[in-house]
Amino acid sequence: MQVMRMHYFVVRMLAGLAGICVVFLILGIGAEAIMRSFGIGLIKGIIDLSEYSLFLIAILAAPWLVNINEHIRVDLLVGQLRGAWKTRMDRLASAVILVISAVILYYSTDVFIESLLRGEPIYRELVFPEWWVQWQIPVAMLLIFIESVQRTFFPQAAYRRAAAGQAIAQEASQLRTVSSS
Repeated sequence: MQVMRMHYFVVRMLAGLAGICVVFLILGIGAEAIMRSFGIGLIKGIIDLSEYSLFLIAILAAPWLVNINEHIRVDLLVGQLRGAWKTRMDRLASAVILVISAVILYYSTDVFIESLLRGEPIYRELVFPEWWVQWQIPVAMLLIFIESVQRTFFPQAAYRRAAAGQAIAQEASQLRTVSSS
C-alpha cells in the first residue's frame, strides 16, 4: 500500500507539472503575442519552450490519465460487457498496457542513458543538454508500468485518495471507540 501511495503522489506531482506547462503556454505565448502587437519585441526561446512544453504536457500527464482511467481506450466492446467479463477485459487491457509500457520503458531508458553519457547539447534558439528532454519518457513509462502491474495482478491494492481518506477516518473512529472504553 505504501508503494502505491508513493506512486499516487509522484503521478499527481507530474500531472501538476504538466498543468504548470499549460499555464506557461498560455502566459508565454499570450505575452509574446501582445509584445509583438505593440512592437516591443520577442521573448527569446518562447517557441522552443512552447514545443517542449507540449511534449511535457503529453508525457507527464499520461500516468495520471491512466491512474484515473481517462486514457485513450476503445470502449465499444468493453462498454457492452458486464460482471466478470468486463473485469477480465479490463485486466487484459491492463496487461497489454503493461507490456507496451515495459518495452517503451526499456528503450527510452537506453536512449536517456546514452544521451546522458554523451552530454551533447541541443542547439536551437536556446542551448541545453539533450538529456533534459529525454528523462520524461522513462519516468512516465515506469509509473504507467507500476499502475499496470497493480491493475493486472493486484487490483485490490489500488491506492485511491478517497479510499485512503475513508480508511484513515475509519481507523480514527476505531481508536476513539477503543480509547473511550
